[in-house]
Amino acid sequence: MASLSGVSLGGGKGSAAAGLAATITGGDDAQNDLATVACEVVVTDPTGAETYAWTLTDPRGVSRTALFDDATIADPVFTPDIVGGGGQWVARVTVTRGSASLVLSRIITFGFDG
Repeated sequence: MASLSGVSLGGGKGSAAAGLAATITGGDDAQNDLATVACEVVVTDPTGAETYAWTLTDPRGVSRTALFDDATIADPVFTPDIVGGGGQWVARVTVTRGSASLVLSRIITFGFDG
């Protein structure tokens, strides 16, 4: 079985729409033997009325949202399915407040040994 050799995060730049501004936090990161990956979106001037809808796409283009511990919170965690080796996953979040919404994405690249 392949073992996880590293993770790097890219993207996650801030975005704004109709008074709603947010960013996916965290800089580039590489860690060995990482079992879970944390994602977080930070809303500028939050009101508490924001909703979150995360999606996750694996390197084959298959939706894997079920891997999130909770795809409706600002800071979900997921455990990658490492079967088949590494590659680029895409985490996307839609942040909504009233009639304003925006979509942010983060590319997560997994490397494997073996």
